[in-house]
Amino acid sequence: MKGQRYFPNTVAERPGWFENYALQLPVVNATLGLLAADMTNSLNDAGFCQYASGVWLNAVRDFGPAGTSALDDLYGGSGGGTFALPVFTVPTLPPAVGAVAPGALNRIFAFVQTIKASPKYTEAIGLQLKIVGAADTPAAGSNAPVFTLKTEHLGAAQESVRISFKKAGHQILRQRHPHR
Repeated sequence: MKGQRYFPNTVAERPGWFENYALQLPVVNATLGLLAADMTNSLNDAGFCQYASGVWLNAVRDFGPAGTSALDDLYGGSGGGTFALPVFTVPTLPPAVGAVAPGALNRIFAFVQTIKASPKYTEAIGLQLKIVGAADTPAAGSNAPVFTLKTEHLGAAQESVRISFKKAGHQILRQRHPHR
């Protein structure tokens, strides 16, 4: 899945992004006039993604320690009776959200491209939907390294070249290469 600059990198921020997208899409569609069925499908994808990356994921994470504790008890516990593993109860899907096929996020990204291709699309709509990403500048994540070479004198008979480079603002390498 190819990421988009407007989509949050951190999992914790994603439920809020999906929520905003789902709340604002019907509002901006009054201007855009996209097909109702396409918008409904994208809203359902967003609702399911919001649920899965929020409520469901938090429940799974909360269940993790109970699973670990159960294994500890199974391996080294004491007492009588039959051992039973704890059961994970999946949180209820919100009533307005239906099941979706795999690839929901890719479908949302594709629909965002449809939105941006609309002749009625404006930057204000993009900002409202939070589908406008950071500008492509070196500070925003260019993958091209920046090299620096510096001649150094190590004595009368020896020189060296110090090579250093940075990538995305981070120092990667600093090494001397002697010349005789």
